[in-house]
Amino acid sequence: MPPPAKKVDPPHRLTFATNSLRNTTFSLNNDKFYYEIVTRFWHPHLTKINKYDYENRVVTCVAEIESMPKKEVKVRFNKPDAEGEWIRASDFVKSEGGGVGGLFTSEDGATFRWKTHNRCLQLVNANDEEKVPIAEYHPFKRHFLVFRMSERAWLEVKPEATATLEKILESLSHAAFSMAANFSSVPVLDFALADDQVRKPEFIDQLKHALINVGFLYLKNHTVPQQVVDDLIGYIPHLFDLPQEAKDKIRMANSPHFLGYSKLGAEFTKGKTDYREQFDFATPHETKWRPGAPEYLRLWGPSQWPDERLMPGFRHTMETYLAHVQQLGYRFISLLAEAFGLASDALNSFNDADEFMQHRGKIVKYPANDGSFADQGVGPHYDAGFLTFLLQASPHPGLQVQNLSGEWIDAPPIPGTFVVNIGKALEFVTRGLARATSHRVLSPSVGSTPRYSVPFFQNISLHARLADSVLDFPINILKLKALRGDPATTDSVNFSEFDREPSGKVNLIGRVKSHPDVAERHYPDLFKQYFPSGLAKTR
Repeated sequence: MPPPAKKVDPPHRLTFATNSLRNTTFSLNNDKFYYEIVTRFWHPHLTKINKYDYENRVVTCVAEIESMPKKEVKVRFNKPDAEGEWIRASDFVKSEGGGVGGLFTSEDGATFRWKTHNRCLQLVNANDEEKVPIAEYHPFKRHFLVFRMSERAWLEVKPEATATLEKILESLSHAAFSMAANFSSVPVLDFALADDQVRKPEFIDQLKHALINVGFLYLKNHTVPQQVVDDLIGYIPHLFDLPQEAKDKIRMANSPHFLGYSKLGAEFTKGKTDYREQFDFATPHETKWRPGAPEYLRLWGPSQWPDERLMPGFRHTMETYLAHVQQLGYRFISLLAEAFGLASDALNSFNDADEFMQHRGKIVKYPANDGSFADQGVGPHYDAGFLTFLLQASPHPGLQVQNLSGEWIDAPPIPGTFVVNIGKALEFVTRGLARATSHRVLSPSVGSTPRYSVPFFQNISLHARLADSVLDFPINILKLKALRGDPATTDSVNFSEFDREPSGKVNLIGRVKSHPDVAERHYPDLFKQYFPSGLAKTR
């Protein structure tokens, strides 16, 4: 338990400080007691005022403040042996004399009370006729709760803690962001708020938090019609049930664009086999590569599709789905720019005209582990591009994301949502502000049914050199990166080439490492560079 604040003179001045846990503390001229204002990140709508009996080492919650979105702020004052009743904030001003109301009395008789003003709670001295606030409580400011100290009398800031309001807020911010970066769940954002001009700032604020601290989020009420999603999901089991001969006709090794079918165990992450079977498709595109052009232009080209007679309507369904997610991605990128304090079109320079762009999608099957192989559905890795929109197309868990301290956090399927995550390209152009988060997929357990998923990868121009791009972020936004800290070292696949190579080459290198059979056939020079011992020994 941290020590209480020191006595101050004259009497009844509040002494505010921050303790070793970065919670705000204050004392009222009593070296036997002090108070602590506590808000936990995992319960951001509840603030507690705890009284610490320093001599007897007893902690009592004397007051609680609840601030739920769209609801009126409430407070309750507790007795030593029982919790009090919740009181609406608008009723505080009615409890001037004697009643429990908003009164808050120190051990030496100084009385304070809460009152409301513009949806804030203000702490005032009960004997002050002007009711000038000593501190203000803003229940909806940021993702955590902030006390703002006034320059009026009755307030004294401990010099050894901090000398300015800005430092107090920065200290509180650091604690909240550190807790946020060590997230224990992935946040869920409501995309409908982005079209509500009143609540759009709320969405932008939530998005900023998710981008900086988590790198992953769920997106509900998005713009992709549910019928389009359901139609695609209906095809998926039949796609993998096609005769092996039909699947092999469109195997990825046929395509210099890395599009087509990959059998179980054909892909690698960090040299280890990924136990998944998959089809790679993409938005329509005619390759722009010609002899003498950069080799990475061969990355984009036509998809290979299963025989229409075997899967009638599948190609149309998949292309419709990809087109809808592509448009969602463009809108999301504009909101992302706003979340970082930029103009909504600030990231448009990383795209070419539509005829020069292509975005990719996979349909993936993770078979249940029968005990004969490891549980690596896909190993720890980062995505290379800007954004990934993942449809978890079956109810199986398995996706895990890594928090700042290196812990693996489950991201189970939530019906009606996409899982959105940040790629290394976006992390690079935002100077690490947007956080690309390491993630992996574990195979379904023994006795389970297969897990299906459909990731969509929002690409940027193949020619974009990210090191040449400088975005002018506001200072207050850049500070958030320092508050978050750096992630623990991971064994995930990285994309360090972004600092010197065009985006297309970086992506090509990543595909070569993951699909050596394609590289051996279509990119022999790169294959020799990254697999000098040949494919057989690599396996």
